[in-house]
Amino acid sequence: MTKALEFYEKALPLFLQTPEKAASQAITLNNMANVYLNLGELRKALDIFLKSLDLKKEEGRSRAITLDNIGAVYNLLGEYQLALDYHTRALASFRALGHRRDEAAALNNLAWFWENVGDPEKSVECLLQALPLVKEAGNKDEEARYLSNAGHFCFLMGNYQQAFEYANQALNLSRATNNHRAETGSLTVLCEVYPYKGEFKKALDACNRVLQASQGDKDRLHKATMLTALSRIFEQTGDMRKAIESREAALAVYREIGDPTGELTTLQALGQLALDGGDLVSARERIERAIEMTEALRVKVESHQLRSTYMASRQQVYESYIDLLMQMRKQEPEKGYERTALQVSERARARSLLDLLAESRVEIRRGADPALLEKERSLLERLNAKDAAWKQLRNNERMKRQADEIAREINEVNTQLQLVEARIRASSPRYAELTQPKSLTHAEIQNRMLDENTVLLEFALGKNRSWLWAVTPLAISTHQLPSRQEIETAARRFYKLLIARQPKKGETETEYQARVAVADEKFSQEAGAMSQMLLGPIAAKLDREWKGRRLLIVAGGALEYLPFAALPPPSEKTYQPLIASHEVVNLPSASVLAEIRRESAVRQPAAKTLAVFADPVFELNDPRVIATAKRKAPGKNLVVSVRSADASPASAPLTTNPDLARAVRSFNRAGFSRLPFSREEADKIAEFVPKGSLLKATDFRANRTMAASDELSHYRIIHFATHGLLNSERPELSGLVLSLVDENGKAQDGFLRMREIFNLRLPADLVVLSACQTALGKETRGEGLVGLARGFIYAGADRVVASLWQVDDLATAQLMKSFYRGLLQDRKRPAAALRAAQLEMLRQKRWSSPYFWAGFIMQGEYK
Repeated sequence: MTKALEFYEKALPLFLQTPEKAASQAITLNNMANVYLNLGELRKALDIFLKSLDLKKEEGRSRAITLDNIGAVYNLLGEYQLALDYHTRALASFRALGHRRDEAAALNNLAWFWENVGDPEKSVECLLQALPLVKEAGNKDEEARYLSNAGHFCFLMGNYQQAFEYANQALNLSRATNNHRAETGSLTVLCEVYPYKGEFKKALDACNRVLQASQGDKDRLHKATMLTALSRIFEQTGDMRKAIESREAALAVYREIGDPTGELTTLQALGQLALDGGDLVSARERIERAIEMTEALRVKVESHQLRSTYMASRQQVYESYIDLLMQMRKQEPEKGYERTALQVSERARARSLLDLLAESRVEIRRGADPALLEKERSLLERLNAKDAAWKQLRNNERMKRQADEIAREINEVNTQLQLVEARIRASSPRYAELTQPKSLTHAEIQNRMLDENTVLLEFALGKNRSWLWAVTPLAISTHQLPSRQEIETAARRFYKLLIARQPKKGETETEYQARVAVADEKFSQEAGAMSQMLLGPIAAKLDREWKGRRLLIVAGGALEYLPFAALPPPSEKTYQPLIASHEVVNLPSASVLAEIRRESAVRQPAAKTLAVFADPVFELNDPRVIATAKRKAPGKNLVVSVRSADASPASAPLTTNPDLARAVRSFNRAGFSRLPFSREEADKIAEFVPKGSLLKATDFRANRTMAASDELSHYRIIHFATHGLLNSERPELSGLVLSLVDENGKAQDGFLRMREIFNLRLPADLVVLSACQTALGKETRGEGLVGLARGFIYAGADRVVASLWQVDDLATAQLMKSFYRGLLQDRKRPAAALRAAQLEMLRQKRWSSPYFWAGFIMQGEYK
């Protein structure tokens, strides 16, 4: 390869004498950069690729190839935002040119990008788009390579059988075409997969064949990959010495070539191996360096969505660090390692929300490039339209191909939107001045976040063991809990019992009563077991010293689905929920509470008291539509026609808004029924507020335009009593459903989307989401549940009351009446008012089941 570089260097000045000097130089530079890339000299390769790009002024295949190559190098260097930008530009160019084989290559490179940021599922999606393109071209070599890559990404997802199948397809294809390099690639994947099938001898045989075939190969990145695969085999067969040696050798290679992602992953693995082997000094050195690198790579990503994805993929290193610190505490209990572990737990939590809250103070769109803001608006419109079209086609087998194509386009538009949002931040003078928020120290949590009547309970779930920190202003205690799997299995079982009273479609009354009776029999036992598992170590404190104190809950994983208020104290023999003795408030992290307080301290309080939205008009055949039409056209015969995109046109309500139709079908609903008790709810709440301080938006006024208006910024409390829609896979497509029909009987956009909620400015003391599952969202490791409640906190609310399951309409009306009486008439704090309302429900036989009152939780400020 060095000889090739010598010839290229000599050729460069000669091209200056030719008519096509710039083009010839660019091609030569591109070739030189590829050589340096194969040698693992990434920075040198990048510099030369960029020089080559400067010479390629015109759009075309050659320029697109260089863009893609630059993206690949940035990916290897851990410059993920730049990598995504260049890869996306290259892919768009190849598609515009109609070069399908190049398009496949760009998709393959994008697949590696998504693997590096921690989303192997998207990697597989990219390759499933690329494979038909190379099959169409009849390129067996590339087909084998892409099949191998798909196998690798399936392996990372934990889908070992699919990985094995892809690797075998690739192996057979490469042998049929006598392509030794592709054969080596497929054997490499088999090295990874065989140990998880328990076939260690086959794994070692495959690795040895790859190593023999690679002798003399100067591809150092491939060498590091093989050393990593070998290390896994040795680890699983119990040969820890060889496992560590292989990882150490891989680490040296990653450092030589300047691959920070490979280095970070290897440091993390070596740290875990050292921790498992009891070498705490080495473990600390490796794990702390891995965390430093994680933090450094994270801040290079402008897109918050991409940051969340990246941090989710790096949670294991924080878990390992907490485990390490707690092991060190056993050896030196006086050193305060449990306090450092608490700080690590905070660093791992809700970091993107913390960034967003800091960003919300500076209004980054002010002063941003207007062209970028217009591009963002255009992409949002496209995203909504594409997603609506996909939902219409996805359940139609005859339209599957079209639906798959639209799904691909949705992913690409969403990626483009992430890039534009990142550029808006980069172009904003306000964002440039913004400092990154820092997670709190243990001392800051104790001194600034807690009062003498408050206890913080922070949970960190781990693979082998979990931890609970109980924090007061004067003390911090730490307690070991079971593994994540054990806790989350129990939590899901308990949640299922909590919601057993939800009716099931097609269920008879007898069947319903029988099912509920069985659930009730199991409930007390499961509730006690769940409480013992989570709170057992602090049972004595809860019974005596902390009795009556407020509990701040920072949960994680499946624990975020649990209403802790419904758990009994661990020492109780008969069921009596925690809320009987404790006020309970949830937080994404203690650091998020600090950011909420910082924002609240500098703003003026709203002048008016309450804005309430209730009883929207969802259907054209709603009596209110007909009555309004009669008033406007007396004496005329009115015919109301109701149409639906579903099979039975007469049965479904009108849902013409594309976003709404999409979300409705996502939840297998034909439409929305009226919520008659939501009007009663609004009427009862309004009784506590003077008319001059009240906005009561019901019927047609309960619409999206009103909800998105600046008018709401004048009210301290915002209350929504309507349907909520949750999309747990794409939280940005979740929202609240407001009036779908206007006073003239015309369909209108009534869906207040997540992205619109994020852009609201609501300096509110409280937002109440009296709708189904509004506390839930997409579960992202490290971030928690990303959903509507988070959106309103970002919009400026100090606290949000939201629901964990599909709430009962009448029970909710009763609960909210009591809540607002306590809040507005008795002048209780919001958390105290919610507790009082829930206790009132608990004492009534009809509503005593936690299903009716425990679903609503409070997130945010407790004061």
